[in-house]
Amino acid sequence: MNEFVYHYTTLSAIPGIVGRKCLCFWATHRAFLNDPQEGVFGRSILKDILPGFSYYDNFETFILSLSANINSIPMWTSYADGGKGVVLKLNTKALLDIRPSINMTPCFYGQEARIEAQKMVNMTKLGIIDLGQDPNSSDNPINNKSKAEEIRFYTQMRMYINLLNSIKEEYYRYEEEFRIYNGSDPDNVKFRERKNILIPYIEMWFPKQALSEIIIGPANKEELTPASITQLLKYRNYNNVLVTKSKLQFRG
Repeated sequence: MNEFVYHYTTLSAIPGIVGRKCLCFWATHRAFLNDPQEGVFGRSILKDILPGFSYYDNFETFILSLSANINSIPMWTSYADGGKGVVLKLNTKALLDIRPSINMTPCFYGQEARIEAQKMVNMTKLGIIDLGQDPNSSDNPINNKSKAEEIRFYTQMRMYINLLNSIKEEYYRYEEEFRIYNGSDPDNVKFRERKNILIPYIEMWFPKQALSEIIIGPANKEELTPASITQLLKYRNYNNVLVTKSKLQFRG
């Protein structure tokens, strides 16, 4: 897992993300992400590799998109107001330590995705053994066929959902995407309007110490932008967060 991941966003989103007590991100329902074919390519691969799991195609998943790339012109253009927005540099360990059960996965693209999916499925076919258990115990899956099958099914079900949320077409490779995803209780689902559509999302909360740096986009020429971000961080008690400017040469 990468030491840092990056979230491209608009400057106007920062006051909502950088809270006084914690970071608050919006995770979008996967059916409403930017890719109109979201999940289609993944299903086409998984129907051959993991048949019988298509029931989980409609699993309600909300996704927070991150990137391994700190300075991508296409990402600045697409997700950060044409390069006038910002990138949040996030410490992966800090993200995961506070929520150890969180689902975080890199995305796989094109044929690489097919190979990776097959590799993961092959691993489960070797069986699931809890090395902490007595090898002679009837509770150990290796000695209990029905339990072994139950664990294998659960593992493959989780794998199916994980792969479905991480497989993308080759032409999205430039995003170098990492995803944090979760299901949600219906009571926690909120909606926002975008381009005449109501977009379902959930809030994901993370510790303040996960934020390491805010990088201002290469097309943002406003002299007061760094000072304004620094003021926000000061008033919300983020004491060790750097504010820097992207070194990319880009007009926007």
